[in-house]
Formats: sequence, structure tokens, C-alpha cells
Amino acid sequence: MNEFTAYAARLRRAASTVEQRAERLVDEVGRGALHDAELYAPVRSGKLRGGLRLERQGAVAKVTSSEFYSRFQEYGTSEMAPNPFVGPAAREWGPKLVLEVERLRDGIARDL
Repeated sequence: MNEFTAYAARLRRAASTVEQRAERLVDEVGRGALHDAELYAPVRSGKLRGGLRLERQGAVAKVTSSEFYSRFQEYGTSEMAPNPFVGPAAREWGPKLVLEVERLRDGIARDL
């Protein structure tokens, strides 16, 4: 087996697992962001906190709410100051996702 063939085989192995590994990272970070959003959510009746969910589609995750008034809490209104809870969680966990993706990249590069 020549050097190019060996490299191509390693590249195929890395490519076959990268999507699954990336989805796992996004899931872990998404669950962390959901947890923090639940902690930061203002609580009056508990419906806002209880309505938070993590929606995943492949390597994309979003913290969503089933409560229509969640956007008013997050961004405020002309009569109410914002009480953000998703934004702070995203700002905290976004850099962690970048770090984990960089680790994944570095691990793949080492394996090649």
C-alpha cells in the first residue's frame, strides 16, 4: 500500500465518523445551553421554564419555547424590560461549542 492509498483510507475512516461525532457534540452543548436557559428563565408560574425544549436536526440545535410570551421575556416590550434567558445561555455555551469543534478537528488531523 503506497502512502497516498494509506492516507485515502485514513481520510475515509475520519469522514465516516465526523458527522456522528459532530452531532454528539452539538447535542451535549445544546443540553448544557437548555439547562442554563432553564436556570436563567424568570419564574412566575413555571410554565416558561417548563416549556423550554431542545430541538435538534442533524448538527443543529436550538433552544425553543412552547410559551408565546417567551419572546417578550427575552427581548422585552415597550412596557417591560427584557429578562433574557436564552441569550445568556447561548453566549455561555457558544464558545464551548467552538472549543469542542476545534478539538474534533485537531483529533481528526492527528489521525490523518
